[in-house]
Parts: sequence; C-alpha cells; structure tokens
Amino acid sequence: MKKLYLALAACALCIFSAHAQSESVPRYKGFALGALAAGNYALGDYADVAKWNAGGALAAEITFPTNFSKADVGLSVEAGVAHVFPNTTSRLEKENDGSFYAGLWLRLPFSLGKQWFAFQPEVSYGGAVRLTERKSESGTNTYIDQAVRVRASLRYIPHGCPRLELVLAPQYTLSPEKDYLIHQAGCVAGAVWHFSQK
Repeated sequence: MKKLYLALAACALCIFSAHAQSESVPRYKGFALGALAAGNYALGDYADVAKWNAGGALAAEITFPTNFSKADVGLSVEAGVAHVFPNTTSRLEKENDGSFYAGLWLRLPFSLGKQWFAFQPEVSYGGAVRLTERKSESGTNTYIDQAVRVRASLRYIPHGCPRLELVLAPQYTLSPEKDYLIHQAGCVAGAVWHFSQK
C-alpha cells in the first residue's frame, strides 16, 4: 500500500511541475458529453460474492464560469449499466446494475513536451439499482444502494481535435450493504467532447 501512495505522490509531483507550462493547453467552458467503458474488481468481503463487473456509461459535464488562471471546476452527472460476474462459490447466480452519479471535479491542464493533457480528480455520490438472482431461489430481487466514488482522470487532448479528450482513469467505489461494505477498484476509459473552448 505504501508503494501505491508513493507512486501517486510521484505522479502528482510530475503533474504539478508540468502544470506551470499549461498556458497553451485548451481550456473549456459550458457543456461536454462523454461515453465511458468501465471495469471494477471486487475487494474485501464483497469478493466472496462477486469477482468483477464490466459496463459502460454516458456522462455530461459542465464547467463553472470561474476566473481561476490555472484550473477549472465543474459538475458531472453520469448514468451507467454493468454486468456482475459472480464468485462461483457464492449464492449469487446473476446480477445486473444500473447506476447514477453526480460529482464535483477539478481540472488541471498541463503539457509534457508538445503534448496536451489534463488531470481531473473527482468525487461523486450516487446510487445503484441491483437486479439479482440467487441460486435455489426463484424470481428477481431488486436492491437500491447508495455509493461514493473517487476517480482520478488523466486526459489526453489531440492537437488536431482540441475539443476532444481521451480519458483513462483509476477509480474506487464504496457502497454500504446490510451485512458488509462493497469495495471496488477499477478503471475507466473513454472520450469526452467539449462544445465550447475558452
């Protein structure tokens, strides 16, 4: 775990050192739309129930009209679906989830050489509707859970298409269940299209 924290600290130092050279990186205003694919691995007690899940989401972002010289702040909303792959030793036979999140993010544009990037950490709160089928039981059970998610996006901006961002992000999700906490660590990849530049 200490190695993970050291690696994250080193990445943050690199980003903030490059942030001083961010003047030429595109900045955005107003709305953006995105499409994302995600995979999450189960951790802790939840790993006894499920192995992992995979799915996709549609996202919308709005950049607030702030006057920060080096950063942007905004709001995101995201709706997604996922298929859960159960642990073979659990009672879970099948599960499909639908989720909705709203979050706040901070965007830090920077450049490495001539390449444009942005680092965008985000904290979101939302919920999931879980449709489950259990072994030796008939019918579908429906559960609604709350969830908190932390995501740290690295975004690449192509010079030939500066309104497009290609996204790669690790994420961690925590959702309380009746008997345990659902911990999941995963990764997101996708693209975001901005309608307006500053």
